Amino acid sequence: MSNPVFTSGVTPGGLTSDYEIRLAICYLLWKLNRPLTFEQINDCFQFDGLLNYFEFSQALQQLQDMGHIQKESTGEDQARYRLTGQGVQAAAEFEHSIPLSVREKAVQAGQQMLLREKRLRDNRVEYHKVEDGYQLNIRLSDFGSDLMRLSVFFATEEECLQAKRRFFEDPPAVYAGIMQALCGGPEEA
Repeated sequence: MSNPVFTSGVTPGGLTSDYEIRLAICYLLWKLNRPLTFEQINDCFQFDGLLNYFEFSQALQQLQDMGHIQKESTGEDQARYRLTGQGVQAAAEFEHSIPLSVREKAVQAGQQMLLREKRLRDNRVEYHKVEDGYQLNIRLSDFGSDLMRLSVFFATEEECLQAKRRFFEDPPAVYAGIMQALCGGPEEA
């Protein structure tokens, strides 16, 4: 039988049993199919208030103790957790024990987080103060070669930071827009 959990910070429809929380963690790792750090997993659930932070911490440790997840060092700053065969089996077998809305929100948050991390890893955006404003330098990379290097002047740091944020929201759209402006589109053919 499930133990009662702390519900502070949990939105209506969020998880309220330790059993559901453990299953949700397994389900998320199963669907994203990659090892994640403590913070990454937690962020996927905290974004929409799907569960309590303290209960999450306890459930992660319980899953490790039970052999459903395994903590691995990758030589990076933080250890990552990966699903074991037991964890995969539990996630696949009992996924419908977790409300659909929770499953969808957690996986969507995880996919968005991984996409943001990929964008930060694959693209470089830096800015620095120049005599009369700020210079924003963007480098959009692909397999080996840079697709684009762009340097843009902004009068204020606020404008520069806004452009940086907008670029990271959708780098391919920014690139497509610039290519459209430079090369024209179907309507010009």
